Amino acid sequence: MSAASSQQPQGSSGSTGRTDSTIRAAVITAIATVIAAVIAAITAWLVGQQATQDASDKAKVLARAETFSAFSTAVTDLTQRISGGTIGPEGQILNQIGRTFTVSHEDAGRVKIVFDQPFSTVPVAMATVHKSSAPETFGVGASIVFTDQRSVVVLTSNEATGSPTPSQFSFMVLESTTSKP
Repeated sequence: MSAASSQQPQGSSGSTGRTDSTIRAAVITAIATVIAAVIAAITAWLVGQQATQDASDKAKVLARAETFSAFSTAVTDLTQRISGGTIGPEGQILNQIGRTFTVSHEDAGRVKIVFDQPFSTVPVAMATVHKSSAPETFGVGASIVFTDQRSVVVLTSNEATGSPTPSQFSFMVLESTTSKP
């Protein structure tokens, strides 16, 4: 047999009858199958991670909502325990915080403030006159002359003479939540 006849044609795999291109196609198919399986596994893992993250995010959002709700309740509770405002010389409400209230101008310099809801105990009350450049406000002070669970009476008067003097003032009422001896 000559050397030329003993050589197999290029691209032939001998007695199996497979060609190099057939082998290459089989290898490429096997690699593609492995890659598809790896992509499917990674996708499943990522979906599982996303579900875990989503559950974690939902838990965080719920925790934040509960914290906000507790904070909101505390602020509402606080505004119900600290109330006040500014009252004009004729008894008009200029601004208010906390509980809503009405004002009645009883006499010159005497104003009664009645809250829409009673406090649980008699609150602490304080008031101060707004000083201005008007001479009639010099030496005028504010006194709390009556307090109960629902109302406060404020008297603005000339400190030297004691005579009632209508004046603008601000007041604050603080409700105690606990009593200590």
